[in-house]
Amino acid sequence: MADLSQGRRQQLFLPSRGLWRAAPNLGRRSRVQPFRFLDIACGDARATVDALKGTRVAHYHGIDLSQAALDLASKALEALACPVTLDHRDFVEALRDRPEPVDVAWIGLSLHHLLTPDKLTFMREIRGVVGDRGLFLIYENASPDAEDRDAWLLRWERQNQPLWPALTPRGI
Repeated sequence: MADLSQGRRQQLFLPSRGLWRAAPNLGRRSRVQPFRFLDIACGDARATVDALKGTRVAHYHGIDLSQAALDLASKALEALACPVTLDHRDFVEALRDRPEPVDVAWIGLSLHHLLTPDKLTFMREIRGVVGDRGLFLIYENASPDAEDRDAWLLRWERQNQPLWPALTPRGI
């Protein structure tokens, strides 16, 4: 996760299972209460809904390219006691013409779809959306500098094989 308030960057590295265990604290970390939440590439939003339960979220805005995922998200988001907006569109385009700010912006496992120069541009656009007091949270698969693709895939397989017993080495 990264906190971009006041131009500083803090990182907290968590395994994917631990990320949403820590997420309920995001409401307390947000400097604005209640807070507006932007879920970029939200998918079905189930994990986000679980994380936001019990927080003071004032508005949820999800963006995803998949209408099927947004249909599932719509049902899952009924569990939140706040207004919900769902956008069926590309998240890069959606951010470019987003006039209203948010307090917390979240993107998980989707930033890697952008080319390296586009990632920086996108993160600068997010900075404009969250402002000086907001939070920009990222969860993305990453590798140490010396790790090549084969080593990354091997590490990924070892980490996830116990979680997904139906996943075979051939399926990877």
